Amino acid sequence: MPWLVLTVLVTGAALAQFAVFAINVAVPAIQRGLHASDAAIQLVVAGYSLTYAIFLITGGRLGDQYGRRRLYLVGLTVFTAAVLGAAVAPDAGWLIALRLLQGIGAAAMFPQLFALLVDTVPKERQATAFGFLGAAIGSAAVIGQLIGGLLVHANLAGTTWRPVFGLVALVGVGLLIVAPLALPASPTGTARSIDLLGTVLLTVVLLLVVVPLIEGGDHGWPPWVWVCLVAALPVLTIFGSHERRLARRGGDPLVEPGLLRDRAFAVGVLLMLAVYALFASTYLALAVTWQRGLGYSALDAGVGFLPLGLALLLASLVAPRFVARHGRPVLIAGAVVAIAGLVWAAALSTGPHPPDAVALILPLILQGVGEGFLFSPLLAEILGRVRPAIAATAAGVMSTGQQVGGALGIALLGVVFFGHLHEGHGADAGTAHADAFRTSMLLGAGISVLMVAMLFALPRRRAAERGEEGR
Repeated sequence: MPWLVLTVLVTGAALAQFAVFAINVAVPAIQRGLHASDAAIQLVVAGYSLTYAIFLITGGRLGDQYGRRRLYLVGLTVFTAAVLGAAVAPDAGWLIALRLLQGIGAAAMFPQLFALLVDTVPKERQATAFGFLGAAIGSAAVIGQLIGGLLVHANLAGTTWRPVFGLVALVGVGLLIVAPLALPASPTGTARSIDLLGTVLLTVVLLLVVVPLIEGGDHGWPPWVWVCLVAALPVLTIFGSHERRLARRGGDPLVEPGLLRDRAFAVGVLLMLAVYALFASTYLALAVTWQRGLGYSALDAGVGFLPLGLALLLASLVAPRFVARHGRPVLIAGAVVAIAGLVWAAALSTGPHPPDAVALILPLILQGVGEGFLFSPLLAEILGRVRPAIAATAAGVMSTGQQVGGALGIALLGVVFFGHLHEGHGADAGTAHADAFRTSMLLGAGISVLMVAMLFALPRRRAAERGEEGR
């Protein structure tokens, strides 16, 4: 196992994930410090995932074309520069713009992580490597919130939330020093064109869905919101037709139709979308509920995530071995355990106040175990079936599903969580937050039920295939 390469790749993956979730506990401080609206703060959180999703497939394609090591370093440079700018952003508009730029940098960097892992780790050790990668990505989502809470609570020189971005930039600079020495040169592919029209169409589809869901609540759900949501479907149809025509002409579509015709890959991407929607919606709901609903400090809220984070980390490390032996039933069991934790958390929110961190310890442990048994094995299940020649492009499609899921999760949370708070504005604050929290947990449980249905649609792998990866 090339441990230095794996360490660099795992750290890069964790850093990209940290940037998605670490600011959750800083949201109230950012909102106060920049006088931002609920919609603006949702864009701060979801804007990163949005551009991340839009450019991931192109990032994977560029890695296949110009070299994965080169694109990784370019993306890391853009990402680090944008994070550093976010640390000194003067207002919400600048912060949103820099978060969008962070997403573009991450989109160039992230697909190369998976492809470089496939390139450098022997086939028989890839399941283990994906386990480490999945554990890093999953645990960074939760442990990052603890670190973010600690930094906000420390309020270094009166800077409140800004050191959260500063820490990400510092780690990014460290990676920029080590990565060129650790990562092997990767071969470049044959000249392939970039599907600009496909990229524009996909961008329009995502904007037509995500922005109205985020902005609609603040504007009282005006007609333009519904027009945009309805218009997304025909634009998506045009995108699909364009991709098929381009493929028939021998061009290079953004999303190769043959890739999505593989049922295992297509279902796997949808599963990743659902997992990230679950991450984004429930974690932000917890962070906001504990701080705005119960008056926790950012540090207290970060500590509250520890049971979930530790459970997710441990489950992610052991899950690949169980899946290698027993296959799909382990993934289904993970989704069922997550549902149990989310429903339990919702049941604890039936009183006049949302549940505190102590009451939620066991439900959060169940949620973390369930998510750990889903997320880490899915990485190996999806990418383990892809030809190495298109590994970066496939990783881009998969990661696009993840980030679309994250953006949709934040958008849906705006509808069910902030929507409940707006409707209950005249009620007791504790009751309003309890109702909003309960609805958010039930939303997460509903997403997990959909995951169970999709898991039954995921083709079984032959025992021989599982045995080869488990060795």
